[in-house]
Amino acid sequence: MIARPQSLGEEIANSLSHGIGFLAVIAVTPVLILAALPHGAGQVVGVSVFAATMAAVYLTST
Repeated sequence: MIARPQSLGEEIANSLSHGIGFLAVIAVTPVLILAALPHGAGQVVGVSVFAATMAAVYLTST
């Protein structure tokens, strides 16, 4: 597959959508952790790893 260069508008849209995704992960992480608390430490660790990974993905792609 041959990659084509993205237009400036596409680059801006990608940056905005990934920035919004990063902010959403930051906003939702406490809710996920609170929901995982009654289910034990393993669930809290799992949610934390998931949230950290999602934040890293969105942050590095912005």
